[in-house]
Amino acid sequence: MFTLTRLHRMVLALCLAAVIVPSASAAPTLHLVAFGDSNDPKLGPKLADDAHNIVSAFTRSFERAGRANQLRTHVLVGDDVTPARILATVERLAVQPEDTLVILGSCHGDTDAQVQHRITLHAGILYRHALLAAMKAKKPRLAVLLTDCCSSHANGNPGIHVVPTYRPQELPAGQTIDWRTLNCLFLSHAGVVDITAAEPGFRARVDRDRSGSLFTNALIRVLNTPYDRLIGGLDRDRDGNIQWDELLPQLRGLAARYHEEQIGTAEQQAYAFKLGTWAPMVATLREK
Repeated sequence: MFTLTRLHRMVLALCLAAVIVPSASAAPTLHLVAFGDSNDPKLGPKLADDAHNIVSAFTRSFERAGRANQLRTHVLVGDDVTPARILATVERLAVQPEDTLVILGSCHGDTDAQVQHRITLHAGILYRHALLAAMKAKKPRLAVLLTDCCSSHANGNPGIHVVPTYRPQELPAGQTIDWRTLNCLFLSHAGVVDITAAEPGFRARVDRDRSGSLFTNALIRVLNTPYDRLIGGLDRDRDGNIQWDELLPQLRGLAARYHEEQIGTAEQQAYAFKLGTWAPMVATLREK
């Protein structure tokens, strides 16, 4: 009887340990939805490039870190880029409470008379607040909305700059996103990060010299910066981590530099509605 009881206790302890200790499959997942309005008759190929380029950048980096199982990607181009299909794609995602949901959209956009930003697709209009509501309804730990589109006033009124011009630091380009960068920006923040390519009243541009558009190309370039150099140049509070409010000036400045090189003025300034909250999870800070 004593032996049987002790055996039962051992089995119970093992069962409890299995519940308490998280498995590798319990690691948070990053769900990435990228859409490029390739049906646009003028800019379609460039807009599709943005969707494919951001997915490729994340895929390479998760694979290099040995964490491909923590990434789920969805690319929408062509006839899939409609308000209904974008929202349906978000609705179908199996998002868990510790997951991150990222959407990057490359398309046209404007700001209406009520100063609400609109994602103006070839197939119809999707209000920014409606897309954000769909993202929040999935209840991710972090929702990141990045749009590479204009914010020009629908009534034609000129815009007024509301953010300071920033000259980007000379940081080297990298080939992939360092896992520590991904961890800081996409797994160690909570709430909502909401950034678009241009301030209200201003236009965003496609890239004349490269595939894609200026904002998305600047984003990928900044994310690919070797982590040590990123920290050395942008880590204002010197805590050894990179946060969205530290990254934004470099992103804004680099996109503006691309604009200046190609158009002659540095008027395109990325605009942030929200930058999330720094809230690292202990489990995600450990290196593999």
